[in-house]
Amino acid sequence: MATYTNPTRSLALLTGLTAGVLAALVLLVVLNERGVQIVEFWREHTETSRRLQASMAWWAVALIAFVAGGVAARPISRFPPPWRAFRTVRWVLGAAAVFALAYVAHGVAPAEGVSPAVQLLASLIALCLAAPMALFGAFFAARR
Repeated sequence: MATYTNPTRSLALLTGLTAGVLAALVLLVVLNERGVQIVEFWREHTETSRRLQASMAWWAVALIAFVAGGVAARPISRFPPPWRAFRTVRWVLGAAAVFALAYVAHGVAPAEGVSPAVQLLASLIALCLAAPMALFGAFFAARR
């Protein structure tokens, strides 16, 4: 017979990972909308100020993923299950997150001077950076 284990820690880590990656995705969309492209970091002919902006964007992606992962994992690790009393709050927060992502990504135009394949590759690399950072943030927030 299977024994019941407390899923609070793993659920907190998974929630922190998801929230951190989604926050990093939102940041990438907002930065692209403002004209800061993370692809500029690798270009040879880019001026120094644009390269500095791109490198700061990479650091911002890592930082926002770390913070969002920790902020999302902290309450889940502190409240004991079952969370049936918070079912409505979870649905409202989930719907708000979906609408916020749709609102942010609605008016995004493609990056200027960058092929879609290069932009996709840079965004995937940034999200691969955001995932472990969000997991680290969730890990440190979920410690007891």
